[in-house]
Amino acid sequence: MKKIKPILVTGLPRSGTTFLSTILKECNDLFYFDEPFNKLWGLKNIKHFYPSPNSYYKTKVDSLFNNKFEFSVGPKKNMLKYLIKKIFGNKIVLSSLLYKYFFYKKKKLLIKDPTAAFLSNYFQKKHNCKIIVIIRHPMAFINSQIRMNWDIKNFNDFLNQPEIRKFLKN
Repeated sequence: MKKIKPILVTGLPRSGTTFLSTILKECNDLFYFDEPFNKLWGLKNIKHFYPSPNSYYKTKVDSLFNNKFEFSVGPKKNMLKYLIKKIFGNKIVLSSLLYKYFFYKKKKLLIKDPTAAFLSNYFQKKHNCKIIVIIRHPMAFINSQIRMNWDIKNFNDFLNQPEIRKFLKN
C-alpha cells in the first residue's frame, strides 16, 4: 500500500474545508489539526490572519512537524471559560497533547486551515505535504459571511505584513 503523506486542506473560509477534512480524518493513518494558524486559537504567537511565508511562520510550520509546538487557549471573552481552558486545556490543546505524546511517530498530519493558504508552497516543498485548495465562488463566499452574520474582515491584517507589502510594491 502506498505510504500516506501529510495533507494541508486550505482555501477561503466558508468554502468547504471543514466538510472535506471531516471526511479525510476518518482515515486511521491521519491525525487532524483544526486551524493551527488561526491567530485567535491556533499555535501560540500567531500574529496575522493569512500569514505570509516568512521565516517566522516557516518555523511555526516546522514546529508542527518536529513536535515542538504549543497551542493557545483562545481569546479572553468570557473569563470563566478562559480560566477553565487555561487549567484543563481546550479541544485543540488536548488534541495537540494526544498527538505529541501518542501519535507523533504513528500518524501523518491532516491540517485544515483556510488561513494557511500562503504557506502551502512551504508545506509542500519542506514537508512533502499534499495540498488541497478549495475554491468557492466569491459571491457564495460573501453570501455565506452575511448569512452567518460574520464581519467581512478587512485585509489590513494581511496587508500590514512586511513581506506582503514588499511583494505588492514590485
